[in-house]
Amino acid sequence: MTYLETRIRYSGAPIYEILHQCIKADFGKLKFLKVSADLLAKGQKPEIAWKSAIKSCDDNGFTAQDRELIFSFGKDLGSSDIEGQINHCKTYRQLFQDRLKNARLEAQSKGRLYITLGIAGGMGAVLLML
Repeated sequence: MTYLETRIRYSGAPIYEILHQCIKADFGKLKFLKVSADLLAKGQKPEIAWKSAIKSCDDNGFTAQDRELIFSFGKDLGSSDIEGQINHCKTYRQLFQDRLKNARLEAQSKGRLYITLGIAGGMGAVLLML
């Protein structure tokens, strides 16, 4: 988000060009960026381009909530002046940070759960063998 925000602030390029720059940087693994940039370059509306890109690149491990957040970010991207776009990026950067924090907490709690289940299952198997 910070990279995107900086590019918007200093380049003034169309959104599809900025997305292509993101791909060339360290964000090439986010396949939906390339698909959406290509669709935007062809003149498709941002809302349709982002939704199509997110649906077609379903292999990045996003939850339904993640996809919805990415979609809502992308459909309004490029629809206002530079200051509006920067504020848009700042708002969504905070929302993405909150999602990341929640995902880390969830992974931590589920990790403990699986360890506990593994130990309990192992103990149960040992008891059955005796």
